[in-house]
Amino acid sequence: MSYRSTALIVIIVFVILFSLLYSASFIAIQNAEGFYQIIASKRADLEVYRLRTPQNICFELDNKILDEVDQMMAWEQGGTGDTLSRAINSSDGDAESDQQLEQQMERQGNLPKEYFEQMGNRYSGEGLRLQEAKAILPFIKAYESKLNHTIIHKSVRGVSDDVHQYNCNFSYNSKYYGLGIKFYSLASLNAYAGYLPITITNQQLEKGSQLPENHSVYRMFNNTVVWINKSDSWLTLDITPATFQNIPIDLCCEDLEPVTVRLAPSQSWDLYLGPNLGRVDTNFQYQTKEYPWIQGNILLKNYPECMDFDTAGSLYSQTKFPFKIPSYLPPSYEYKCMQAEASNIMIFYANRTFNVEEMGEGISTGEILMRMSDENLYFGISDESLNDTARVMENYQAILEGNPALNPQLVDINGRLAWGNEASSTGFVGTVKFPDGSEIVTRSEMPARLRFYENATLIHLEGYVPMEELAKIARSLESYR
Repeated sequence: MSYRSTALIVIIVFVILFSLLYSASFIAIQNAEGFYQIIASKRADLEVYRLRTPQNICFELDNKILDEVDQMMAWEQGGTGDTLSRAINSSDGDAESDQQLEQQMERQGNLPKEYFEQMGNRYSGEGLRLQEAKAILPFIKAYESKLNHTIIHKSVRGVSDDVHQYNCNFSYNSKYYGLGIKFYSLASLNAYAGYLPITITNQQLEKGSQLPENHSVYRMFNNTVVWINKSDSWLTLDITPATFQNIPIDLCCEDLEPVTVRLAPSQSWDLYLGPNLGRVDTNFQYQTKEYPWIQGNILLKNYPECMDFDTAGSLYSQTKFPFKIPSYLPPSYEYKCMQAEASNIMIFYANRTFNVEEMGEGISTGEILMRMSDENLYFGISDESLNDTARVMENYQAILEGNPALNPQLVDINGRLAWGNEASSTGFVGTVKFPDGSEIVTRSEMPARLRFYENATLIHLEGYVPMEELAKIARSLESYR
């Protein structure tokens, strides 16, 4: 092989390697920009706090980066919102307040040891919430190689969200701070309550036209809306609440500002439609800018003052609340009204005319109340310290000790332990204590009561009927179809 041929091969190989390296770099840049676009479209929570002593300092914050982030935050929030500088300054104030409190407590000799253990190497801090994370992006780009980055794959009710968390300690103006940033898209969707999914697909984008979709949701039951982008396109989603008239100013309309978000392919975004406008229904319109035929209306309705079983059954079927109703009622009793929320219901039965305005005040004249409550599960609280039987026994023992004249009894409800008491004209005990140690004890009537738990859900019945009638109602409870 000649020298010229060898040189040509070397040149060709070099060109190929250079092309591969250039292509790899170009692809890496494209991937990085695509990643930045995705996290910029998410929400962001920031926490800034002063450190007690410098520890694991990652970088020194540059004023140019800080100014750029501040300007973008101020612009996105109309000049009235928080900035990173304000959070840093506020955390300085928090640190000074903590130091003064600690000095005062030390002088008084009542500074608990666990105070320092709980705080660790930090003072109190400041938190910021950004509806759109784009403003903090210059900070991430500048210090990404310094920041600790973790990704948590979150899936709620089959809807996915990659949560990106960044944290690091930094210095600024000869002071030391801790910083945490979380990027996420799902803020309100939870494992308990119902929600409205709105899915957007390639087929819908290709249609070119379609009628607006109309949806109805109920406040407190399924008023979280989740837009799920299953198309290959980026979407700009505008959500606009209706304009309201004749609504008291204290009820309107801070939580009813228009919202614009960027929705990346294969990403989801949720919105809690929860402003309280009394008994006024609220209408929201949504539309994508790039494909204006992707649009619809969402009517947020207040739940009825007296909800019927079919409506309640439909709404509760979207939640994890174990909605049940009895198949047995005492003779001449019938259903009158149900006040229902996502984790609580109160059902009223009576054998006479029922006055909605006096709901709950008619127990003494014959109403029977059944209440179910599942608030711990609704708020994601898992209290495993007591099982159902232990909860009943704790209540039972407290009554025996505090009001033994009530003569509480333990009752079996289909294999579950319950406690109950018969109605009594002197069953309720009220005590008023005075500063001199004296007290006045009064007694008044108490209805018959029955209480038990099903998988931590409280079920409580009361009324001026024999306790055995309450037990029969409880034994007849069935899940509503």
